[in-house]
Amino acid sequence: MDHVAVLDVGKTNKKVLVFDDGLRIVAETYQSIPADESGPVHVEQVDATWDWFLEQLALLGPRHNIRAVSVTTHGATFVCVGRDGRRALPVVAYTTEPGEDFARRFYERCGDADTLHRTLGTPRLSALLSVAKGIAFVQERFPDEFSRVETILNLPQYFSYLLTGRAGAECTYTGCHTYLLDYRTLGWSSVADALGIRALLPAPIARPGDVLGPLAPDVAARTGLGRETIVTYGIHDSNASLLPFLIQHDEPFVLNSTGTWCVAMCPSQAPDLSDEERRRGVFLNCDAFGRPVRTAIFMGGNEWGTWGKVIQKATGTDAVPDYGAALYREVLRAADTFIFPGLVPGTGPFPRSSSRLHERGRTYTLREIEEGRARPACMSDAATAYAVLNCGLAVQTCEQLRSVGLRDGMPVYLEGGFRKNPDYQTLLASFFPHSPLVLTGMKEATAFGAALLARAALAGRTLKELRGDFQIAGEPARVTPLEGVAEYREAYVRLAEA
Repeated sequence: MDHVAVLDVGKTNKKVLVFDDGLRIVAETYQSIPADESGPVHVEQVDATWDWFLEQLALLGPRHNIRAVSVTTHGATFVCVGRDGRRALPVVAYTTEPGEDFARRFYERCGDADTLHRTLGTPRLSALLSVAKGIAFVQERFPDEFSRVETILNLPQYFSYLLTGRAGAECTYTGCHTYLLDYRTLGWSSVADALGIRALLPAPIARPGDVLGPLAPDVAARTGLGRETIVTYGIHDSNASLLPFLIQHDEPFVLNSTGTWCVAMCPSQAPDLSDEERRRGVFLNCDAFGRPVRTAIFMGGNEWGTWGKVIQKATGTDAVPDYGAALYREVLRAADTFIFPGLVPGTGPFPRSSSRLHERGRTYTLREIEEGRARPACMSDAATAYAVLNCGLAVQTCEQLRSVGLRDGMPVYLEGGFRKNPDYQTLLASFFPHSPLVLTGMKEATAFGAALLARAALAGRTLKELRGDFQIAGEPARVTPLEGVAEYREAYVRLAEA
């Protein structure tokens, strides 16, 4: 039986998973390897990740007939390779904050932010959440090292390069808020020329499921895998999660993938964004077939975790209260208490919002509450505080889903951490009573999408031909919609950026 292996690079957790020819997980292993954030420049530990991958493949290889390898990684990260074939400078993490002066220099050099958003589908994001910004940053910060760079690789393709010795680029990572993909030609954009890096970027831009090459001899020797093992180009993680739905569906849908970043994705027919869409931070992704996907993100999981700790400290409880419809009706009817986002300014549907709690006309900052200098009334009861938190997250999701193109009748697939949050599900179903809310049961959705690429390449089949090989496990959210969500949303939106 032929197996495929997936190397899954999350922001903190790294994984190796093995799938059999029925696309079932037969082995999986995990390791926490976070970025080093001890200095002003945060650095991804790619060397440690690569060593761990080799160790795991060497352990898994003798037990499974691994014939293909696929890589998927988190976004906004690149690796510069020198003329000697080795990494030429540190892999700067996108959480590095270069400051407003740097941002001003970048846009003076590459073009007006609004114009770039309109023409290239990439919004203005904070820190180094755009690969082009990251490249400009290392050009300034490490000029000597950068002068010796021969190739710039996106993160999935760096690991595929280590596996094969061959450099390449593919559309999903290149098209994910990088400023580097021209959606109309699926080639490198004008920003690549403004940065003077076109010659350093692999061309042409491939599809993620294309075969980059066979395993390099040294990797085969170290892992025990056969030299004939094929390696695909690799894929961006959110697009890997989207791929099974694209294969199974011909009709419009929205995928609401929840985690640290909550990502709403809606396949589109044209790479055009309206003024309102751009104002709300909607940007373009490129799917595995080279087509545009309207996308919106906010740090919902981060907001939940941060405010959850505040609630637990204030109320002295670690437990998340059970859902109570009567309490939610009371919070929604009053529409006078809100938790607003802002942990990462410049992102989400309310980019100018700041982290705070607004209660009956008074505003308390997140820091004031964290430090015990303020004690809003809702923070004396965990159930009430969590209800307010969930309402805020649901409003943000509502704005996301509307902005990417959700219309009545289109199904919403909910995956990730919030799939286990019945309060959130009830609120979301209340906002969209005419759209089925489906809770997906797909284990390791990102790795599964990457495995589909390897399976299709190994079998010599198209991705669409895999439609009959799997089903998207899911069930309708069995919740009773609540009244009052529209009024609560109206008040929230009015105050969020006030």
